[in-house]
Amino acid sequence: TRVCFLPGVTHPAQQHLLINFISHVGLGDGRRGTIDEILTNKKYHRDNNYVQGCIDWNRSILKRKLGLGERDIIDVPQLFMLRESKATALFPNMVNMLVLGKCLGIPKPFGPIIDGQCCLEAEVRSLLEPLGLTCTFIDDFFFYHRNFGEIHCGTNVLRRPFSFHWWNIVP
Repeated sequence: TRVCFLPGVTHPAQQHLLINFISHVGLGDGRRGTIDEILTNKKYHRDNNYVQGCIDWNRSILKRKLGLGERDIIDVPQLFMLRESKATALFPNMVNMLVLGKCLGIPKPFGPIIDGQCCLEAEVRSLLEPLGLTCTFIDDFFFYHRNFGEIHCGTNVLRRPFSFHWWNIVP
């Protein structure tokens, strides 16, 4: 029996692979400086390796406690910076989305444009749209991201409560 939800988990290692790919192919307009600076920044690597370790630890707890397998978890690309022992998303964190049934309000990441589209949006669409979900990217940069929040922080959604105690379900 499949679990009735798919947790999205931020994944710095996946983001690093995407950035490495972009660095090798370029952006099509000669801009590569910012990406190359990220790839050679030792603090960036230390920070994201540390955050990835924390995410992996939490991921193993989710898998064990909820009976999830790797295919039950969606890795959403994200990079972090450590500030005073706290991980801060380098760009709007797409995993902190608003879910309204099959419609997703996802923070717009403002990633590199490749072939006329944001490569980060394209990656997330390729992960979620095959599941029958509709992805809408919303600019929350100045309203929420710069204040250490994302789109789900500024929304009030009325939801019908479950008719059963969902926390008693055994996977």
